[in-house]
Amino acid sequence: MSQPKGNRALRATLWVLQILLALAYLSFGYSKLVDAPAAAEIFDRVGWGDWFQYVVGVLEIAVAIPLLIPRYARRGAIALIVLAVVAIGVHAAIGDPNGLVFVVPIVLASVVVRGRGKLAGEGGVRAGQSPVDRRGPVSDPIAGG
Repeated sequence: MSQPKGNRALRATLWVLQILLALAYLSFGYSKLVDAPAAAEIFDRVGWGDWFQYVVGVLEIAVAIPLLIPRYARRGAIALIVLAVVAIGVHAAIGDPNGLVFVVPIVLASVVVRGRGKLAGEGGVRAGQSPVDRRGPVSDPIAGG
């Protein structure tokens, strides 16, 4: 069965975004795990110590991996958004305006969340339909239907 042209284009766009985001966050996480000077400086300014730098590095890698698995890409993108929002807050708390750079991955991950949700809706449950019974609308005993 062939896919509509719009869905093919959407899938291709989502893959490009997911790969870019995954590569970026794998790189961010790796830089924290190998104690890159730029990463270490930020965490020194925050004052939470080296251990937190490693925790954040692992979290960044953890949000990148699901982006490469279509079934989990939407959840990975949501987790990435949460992590990026926290990063903006931490950067703002220490007076570092460079935290605003995380707006870009938030926007891109939001596109992935929306697009993957739209694609999931193709074969998903329609309004008024039970996730268990996909044969037709569920009757509503209260409304008399």
